Amino acid sequence: MDLLWSDPAEPDEDRGVSPHLERDPKRDLGITKFGSDRIEKFLKTNEFSLILRSHNSVPHGFEKFADDQLITINSCTNYCNKMGNDAAFFVVQKKFEITPKVIKPLKDSEKLWLPEQKRDPSPSKHMEM
Repeated sequence: MDLLWSDPAEPDEDRGVSPHLERDPKRDLGITKFGSDRIEKFLKTNEFSLILRSHNSVPHGFEKFADDQLITINSCTNYCNKMGNDAAFFVVQKKFEITPKVIKPLKDSEKLWLPEQKRDPSPSKHMEM
């Protein structure tokens, strides 16, 4: 199983591990979807209270799963100048208080991209390309 590229399953009621056919249609890369039960088990086993992860483009900059025990954050607005998504970062304060800060994409950001920076985006969650 490739944990780096695997994603939490939706909805949160999904359990276990299943193939991630969007990202691994041939099932040859080991990319899976994992249920909220796996998140809870990982947190308990490792004595953690939260997983913060990145690598997914999500529409509103961040997205919560498994009763807020796992949060995906995206730091890039308008991913590959095609997605129109927000970005986000978190301010972590004493007592582990986490405050999300959302960054909206610039209008006309196409003008800011150099030709060599343009590429097709990786598959993302909840977004039509």
